[in-house]
Amino acid sequence: MKIKHKEITAELLQSKISAKYGKQKWIIFCETLLNEGYTLYLYEAKKTFSKYITVCKNGKQFKVRFSNHKPAFSKEKENDSDFYVGVSNFGTTTTEDALRAVKKFYNLPKITIRK
Repeated sequence: MKIKHKEITAELLQSKISAKYGKQKWIIFCETLLNEGYTLYLYEAKKTFSKYITVCKNGKQFKVRFSNHKPAFSKEKENDSDFYVGVSNFGTTTTEDALRAVKKFYNLPKITIRK
């Protein structure tokens, strides 16, 4: 069953680790930010494997989309997410790029990637 806007915990992330593929990048992203004191929420797309992570801290929200396919051009152009990880209509970005974007959005010091 797909998750719709559920707070992310270490236990939830542990349950999402794939026996076939191991720990996916979106899980590493979430573990890193949980370790830094952020509150995170997960929304799983209904028909695709896309994951939308809402990052919350200090009363502000930043939404990151992890996907294995390009988003609809119109949605990306309208900024339905603040950051896209993977191949988009405007380029390719990584999990590390997303962490830098979160740092910049919250104007905070460097975030150390947790693997």
